[in-house]
Amino acid sequence: MSNPTQRNRFKKLQKRVKVFYHSVTGTYKGFTLIEILLVIGIIGILAAVVITAINPRRQLGKATDLKRTAHAREIVSAIRQYQVDYGFVPNAITTTPRQICAYNAAVTTSCADIDEIVDLRYISGITRDTKEANVNFLGYNIVTDQYGRVVVTPLYSGV
Repeated sequence: MSNPTQRNRFKKLQKRVKVFYHSVTGTYKGFTLIEILLVIGIIGILAAVVITAINPRRQLGKATDLKRTAHAREIVSAIRQYQVDYGFVPNAITTTPRQICAYNAAVTTSCADIDEIVDLRYISGITRDTKEANVNFLGYNIVTDQYGRVVVTPLYSGV
């Protein structure tokens, strides 16, 4: 390094390295704007991934569908017990799918009136689906299949 131009270049390079060294070692206090934006970006990406994985709306929908299915099973169980005791299902249950009437509904011609299973205490009450707009219906279809089994299906499952 006998050449003076090379010495000057080396000293300039040393100054640059020192400036970089000071900023890297943390002699400056606080965070830079870029560091803060980078951390906020990473947190945002992680939050989006977690919320997508959890998806509260879908979880709530699944819970509601399970509740509807449980109510349908309760109705079928009560009708089966009625059938065991009396030897037949209530007359309102046919091979044509019909909605189940609400208890003591005003209109019973267009729906399956199975109040007798509630009156005879085979089931304490049939829960009306919250999506069912008509107060005379419960939001469940009931039918007897080709083998004589009673099938109850929720109308609003998966909605």
